[in-house]
Amino acid sequence: VIRNEHSSANYSYWQQTGTDARLFTQYAQPLYFGTNASTKMTILSAGNVGIGTTTPISKLSVTGASGGANDAGIVQITTGTGAQADTKLTIGVVDNDYAWVEAVNSGVAVRNFVINPRGSGNVGIYTTSPSTALEINRAGTSLGITTSTGLLIGGTGSSGQISQIGFGYTENTRIPAAIGAIVTSAAGATKSDLIFATRDSTVNTVAPSERMRITSTGAISVGSTGTNYGTS
Repeated sequence: VIRNEHSSANYSYWQQTGTDARLFTQYAQPLYFGTNASTKMTILSAGNVGIGTTTPISKLSVTGASGGANDAGIVQITTGTGAQADTKLTIGVVDNDYAWVEAVNSGVAVRNFVINPRGSGNVGIYTTSPSTALEINRAGTSLGITTSTGLLIGGTGSSGQISQIGFGYTENTRIPAAIGAIVTSAAGATKSDLIFATRDSTVNTVAPSERMRITSTGAISVGSTGTNYGTS
């Protein structure tokens, strides 16, 4: 036993037993670890561990600055040996703004981020008891209000840009059916038409074709974007 004694009632010690090694403070006091004359990690008497903070408020608190999405973040979980180029899950925060999670190979590529890949368990947003693969429990009484919109598929607002939802079995890079909003004017806050597309082919390289469109004025075109069948 190596014992560092401040007083008979206040000391810390390191102990090597036949099965393990132990580092303790004798009473309800924090244990600090540091380098370069600065504390880097703290264990409070209640068991909370802090990295970058001496006052951790949860079982593990990691404090630092990361900024927007990057290859470092504040926390990394890596494959391999933990080298910079290994695939990693990176977690970071932007002060007073948002938090982010990203899968990445530093300097190589951003990787896919998967939730429940084995197909068991649902994902809930604004709910703790999702009943489907993805349930978003957010609604309002007015159309087009962002704060009460459950799902927004947006873009940069460039003319001709399509924000879409795909349907059906996917092989290669094409989907058999889609519904999308196509920007028809990039002026101001933009305006869009709603388009419906399907694919009359089983070939996986064939893209779906537009079958119906509802224009921003309410006109409906079926079979051709240039043939109006009335308004609704």
